[in-house]
Amino acid sequence: MLDQSETVANPAVQADVAGNWSTTLGSNSQTTQWTVAAAGEVTGNSTTGCQYTGSLAAMADTDAYKAQFSESCPEGAATVNTAFSGIATVNPEKNRLTITATNADETRGVAVFFARK
Repeated sequence: MLDQSETVANPAVQADVAGNWSTTLGSNSQTTQWTVAAAGEVTGNSTTGCQYTGSLAAMADTDAYKAQFSESCPEGAATVNTAFSGIATVNPEKNRLTITATNADETRGVAVFFARK
């Protein structure tokens, strides 16, 4: 039986997500890089011209982070902007960052697996 009153032995620490993260997608055809500041602000870009801004915030009494970010990508002469929100986790070695998120109406979802650079 699950007991929601139990506390997490190792809650998320904001400093654990700070740093430079990178992932490669599509048979090494797209690289996305994020920098997470000490306070959790996210900035980044991809080799396809997309720009990222947002935040990762440690959630109290959990080993996860609240993830909120915007993706701005060129599409022809226009720019497509999409806001995402979800959850992120860091592995025990602090060298892998996993983010799962959806847009507001849940018509788009992402799962991104970053490695610390």
